[in-house]
Amino acid sequence: MTVTAVQTKALKLSELTGSIERMFQKYFDGKHFWVVADVTDHKHYPAKDHRYLALVEKKEGSNDIVAKISAVAWKAGSSRIKEFERITGQKFKDGINVMVKVSVNYQSAYGLKLTIVDISPEYTIGVLEQQRQETLRRLLAECTGYIKKVGNEYITSNKSLPYNAVLQRLAVVTSSSSAGYQDFQHTLDANTFGYRFTIDRYFTPVQGEASGIEICSKLDEIVGAQVAYDAVIIIRGGGAQTDFLVFDQFELCRRVAKLPFPVITGIGHQKDETIADLLAKTSTKTPTKAAEFIIAHNRHFEEAMLAFRNNILIKAQAMLAANNRAMNSFNAIVVNKAKDVIARQKEAHTRFNQIVVNKSKEMLLHRRSDLIHLSNQFISQPKIIVAGKNGDLKNIGDNLKVNIRKLFINQRGYLGHFDSVCRLMSPLNILNKGFAIIYHKDQIVANAGNVPLGTEIKIRMASAEIIANTKTKKEVNGNEFNL
Repeated sequence: MTVTAVQTKALKLSELTGSIERMFQKYFDGKHFWVVADVTDHKHYPAKDHRYLALVEKKEGSNDIVAKISAVAWKAGSSRIKEFERITGQKFKDGINVMVKVSVNYQSAYGLKLTIVDISPEYTIGVLEQQRQETLRRLLAECTGYIKKVGNEYITSNKSLPYNAVLQRLAVVTSSSSAGYQDFQHTLDANTFGYRFTIDRYFTPVQGEASGIEICSKLDEIVGAQVAYDAVIIIRGGGAQTDFLVFDQFELCRRVAKLPFPVITGIGHQKDETIADLLAKTSTKTPTKAAEFIIAHNRHFEEAMLAFRNNILIKAQAMLAANNRAMNSFNAIVVNKAKDVIARQKEAHTRFNQIVVNKSKEMLLHRRSDLIHLSNQFISQPKIIVAGKNGDLKNIGDNLKVNIRKLFINQRGYLGHFDSVCRLMSPLNILNKGFAIIYHKDQIVANAGNVPLGTEIKIRMASAEIIANTKTKKEVNGNEFNL
């Protein structure tokens, strides 16, 4: 072997590599190729704006590498990559699948390398959209019991859930370090209406496709907690478009669609909706918007209650005013009727008196001679008749006074009865008698069965409100109130 090597003329390495370099220049000089590959070993040097990386192709369905080559992006190529990041919202990093335009270069000193001169944003966006559409088709095919599509809208079991009148007991799925969570909590705490919320926090990573399993676990934990949540809030801060891919995963979206509590999303995107947004009860753009939605929902209920209270006050005032007008009208009728009765009685008394006087005079004129003749016998008769008539008139007057007095007494009794009824119907009068109104969760309670033990109640009395916690309950039959 040594003799053969000495006798055989050997090439210098530079001669061989130079030959390879000339061959590459002959066949690849001035040519460009669009290549689809995954990015790996990416390094960016901002000072010169150069990027060094490797492009790999993996066997479908596995991580086995079938092709790999080094690549570089000089300043021009790096600027195209920055434009790609701006358009897609996707950070150029290891693991992403891209379509790049490259030239093939071979240099004796550095070997074979691809130079990136352009990159296709449309390809990356298209791949993501294809994945998204495939997930939507799978959800419709495999979850027919609780996901349907009507027109362009997705109808889910979660969307059909009604909101409680007040959203107060909340389960929040988010990252403990998320700035979006801090914005959400601050918005709730700083609401101008003084609303207070009970929040159970289910912290989990919410970025990257690998976090989907942990988010699903938290959603299962919420269901298993057997807590009557008013809503489940899924939030995270903003980020690149691919940072939201976890919310397009099949298992996560399936759980959102059938979760037994209304789901409100505030995932932090400003452009496209995730599949989780499409299937949730309510989707908002940011965590702050999610908090504002909850506050606005509760404010709507409070305004409805305030309007209801005002309506009751207006109706009560109208009823009292109507009753006052009725009593005033009735009083006027009684007074006028009494005056009419007295006037008629006076007229009758005057006519009767005149009749008596006239008849007496007439009898005296016609019977004067007889009276004179019989004056000794009947001297006292006219006086007796007049006395009798005067007695009758006095009896009539006395009866009239008694009847009028009884009439006034009866009418005053009616008026007093109506006044007592109005006073008894007054809520303040009822409270002043020692009664109280019990509120639980700002609703009037008439049945103790609706008040769980250990919960807070508000006791409204005439001059104060008492906040208490229920410790025990005892059934009573109310016989002590029977008459």
